[in-house]
Amino acid sequence: MNIRSFCEVTWDDFQNNIFKAIDKEIDNCKDDYILNVCAEDYITYLVDKYTLEPLEILRETEEIGTPVEIKQDLSEYQNRGVFSRYGCYRDGYKIEISYLFNGSGILFKVRPNPFTMTAYDIYVDESNEKVSFFIQIFSQNVEEFNREKSSAYSSAFTNIQNINNCVNSYNSNLHNIIKKKFEDVKQKRLNKTNFFRAIKVKKNF
Repeated sequence: MNIRSFCEVTWDDFQNNIFKAIDKEIDNCKDDYILNVCAEDYITYLVDKYTLEPLEILRETEEIGTPVEIKQDLSEYQNRGVFSRYGCYRDGYKIEISYLFNGSGILFKVRPNPFTMTAYDIYVDESNEKVSFFIQIFSQNVEEFNREKSSAYSSAFTNIQNINNCVNSYNSNLHNIIKKKFEDVKQKRLNKTNFFRAIKVKKNF
């Protein structure tokens, strides 16, 4: 998926959507299942399903793609001295930088709270746990390449620690949230079942 790193959806909205999904999954269970399932086994299953894994970029897996030649249109810079210096266009390279990562890839699109005001266009391949971005340089200067790569990396991934702090807090509360939801639903279903029995409703419930 092509995204602007850590800018697509707020943490509060993202977290609330997960809680809604948990509520829906429990609410959709039939009465017989809720009343007879091993509560701790079911709660553990849901915790495992909805736990988020913190993000980690594996810097040692860095791959530099083959540079692609580009031409930059300088017409918009004609009043800044650039246009006359380079002519109408200047030659450069577009280079893909990629890394493997650990964690829940969906988190790359989530804006943490707090949030550091920086972002970058990235591509996330969740199935292969790979994240990449492009840089542009306009020389064959290694120092310029390293400077642009470092700047892009920082812009893209500065908020990883912020999102991981959100994830750690969420994970630490997840078991209790699911347990309370399950117990509330089970109690309501039990009250309904007992009421139906008390008034001798002739149905399977």
